[in-house]
Amino acid sequence: MRSQLWQNYQLCRQRTLDLLTQLYSYAGREIFSQQIHPDFSPIGWHWGHIIYTQELWILRKTAGQNSISDQQIDRLFSADGLPKVERQNLPSWDWIMAYGDLVNERLFNYLYSLSLHELQTQERLWRWLLQHEAQHQETISFLMQIAGIDLIPKGNSAKQENTNASLPVPAGEVVIGCDSVDALDNEQKPHIVYLPAFVIDALPVSCQEYAEFMAMGGYFKPEYWSEAGWAWVRSHQIDQPLYWRYLAGSSNPVCGISWYEASAYVNFAGKALPSEWQWEKAVRYYPEYQEQFVGQVWQWTSSLFTPYPNFTPYPYPGYSSAYFDNQHYVLRGGSWLTAQWSLRPTFRNWYLPHTRQIFAGLRCVHQN
Repeated sequence: MRSQLWQNYQLCRQRTLDLLTQLYSYAGREIFSQQIHPDFSPIGWHWGHIIYTQELWILRKTAGQNSISDQQIDRLFSADGLPKVERQNLPSWDWIMAYGDLVNERLFNYLYSLSLHELQTQERLWRWLLQHEAQHQETISFLMQIAGIDLIPKGNSAKQENTNASLPVPAGEVVIGCDSVDALDNEQKPHIVYLPAFVIDALPVSCQEYAEFMAMGGYFKPEYWSEAGWAWVRSHQIDQPLYWRYLAGSSNPVCGISWYEASAYVNFAGKALPSEWQWEKAVRYYPEYQEQFVGQVWQWTSSLFTPYPNFTPYPYPGYSSAYFDNQHYVLRGGSWLTAQWSLRPTFRNWYLPHTRQIFAGLRCVHQN
């Protein structure tokens, strides 16, 4: 367990460093501290926050070690510290890199000092932190994409006819959720849900399929949009997905769309967004299609982000529960840039309905 944990930590850290190296080679260090989008912190903040969170939860709270940094750094890199716009006054690239090296060395020494019982007791925390870094990696990735560093895979431009099979799922009960040591608090506890029969598409909506919505004037017809969605699309003068210039003409899944856009598309297509329960049951019922469900693009669902029965927060009260506000919608499936530690059918992502910067698309269920 110890060796596997440390190997995973180093694999995860190398992914982070590879992204930062790519950022530096493309744009230099200047972009490191810039707020690329007003809804998100600078890339350099995400890097510092990853390190700070590992120091806080393992070295300070668990190992009882003294703080490496000072209170000013704590306030800067804590999740509930400064507003995003005030997170641009960062320490230098070299300082944060050195901070990361020092925390990494102390984590290694502490991990290998633990007894088997201590390791088993702490395993969930270590695995939570591994996923925490992986999730911030993906935020760094889409901020790089917004900045013009193309991370979107090139797709086949050939027209593919009738490739999106319809998968019938029978009525019945399904166990929703997960209680493995990897599971985040919002994935727990497993519970039984009854669902009527439904039919779901085997593949996410492709760019070619989405292009039909655009060609038919979908962004300019209010009948496809909710009242809030129509106000949003008009006020921001949006007429295509955020990453469309990288994707137009390809057979890739469409991505860079908001929940509002996903909802408008299914209205146009005469279909619906799946609930997150339908999505999870479909993966369980068709395990042979798991690669089509998991690891392509995040997929918006119709479900608001709410706690499961007997929800218990971890590792602190607001990690998930701060977003149980009846405003955030659940996404499932992960993208091609989601790290392996978060790629599982039960993993729940959540964002506000106007968010389109993430690598998110949609999958349809057929109307009864």
